[in-house]
Amino acid sequence: SRRRQKAARLLLALGAFMGRRKFLSRMTLALFIGGLIAAMYPFWASMRPNAKAYGALPRIDVSKIHDGEFLILQRPNAFQLHNGYEYQVAIYKDMHGGLNVWDVPVKNGAVGMPDIHWWRPMFPCKKFGLNQAKDSIACLDTDTPEWWHQHWKWSLDGKNIEQMVDDLENTRGVLEGDYFVFGKRS
Repeated sequence: SRRRQKAARLLLALGAFMGRRKFLSRMTLALFIGGLIAAMYPFWASMRPNAKAYGALPRIDVSKIHDGEFLILQRPNAFQLHNGYEYQVAIYKDMHGGLNVWDVPVKNGAVGMPDIHWWRPMFPCKKFGLNQAKDSIACLDTDTPEWWHQHWKWSLDGKNIEQMVDDLENTRGVLEGDYFVFGKRS
C-alpha cells in the first residue's frame, strides 16, 4: 500500500514535471520568435517609401467629378502596350461619392475592348461609358461585333456581367482628400 502511494506520487510528480517542461519549451520558442520579430522590425520599416517619395507620386484631382459621372482621363504615368495602346484611367464616381478607378487601354481616343483580357485589346470603341439607364458600363458604339457586344458590359463596380471577359482592372492607388494618388497603397 505504501509502495503504491509512493508510485502514485512519483507518477504525479513526473506528470507535473512533463507539463512544466512543455510549458518552458513553448515559452522559450515564443520568446525567440518575439525577439526575432523585434530584431527584424527596423529592417522592414526601412523598406517603406519615405514622405518625399510619396509626395512625388502622380495625382489626379477628382474634386470636380460629379456624382454619377464617368470619365476617361489621361494617366499621368501612362504606359504603353506592344500594339500602340496606352493605358489611361476610367473613373466612375457613384451617387454616394464613392470612386472607382480602372486602367483601360486607349488608342487615338478609342478604348480598346478586350479579347477576353484587357492587356489584349482587339476592337476600338469610340463611345465607352455608362449605358442609357446608367446601370452599367459598356461599349456604346453601334458597329460593335454582335457576339462581343453582349459580353462587353460591366457593372458599376467593374465586374463583367456576362463573365466572358475580364473585369475592369483596378488602378493601384488611393483616394486622399480631393486627389487620387497613383501607386500609393493604403
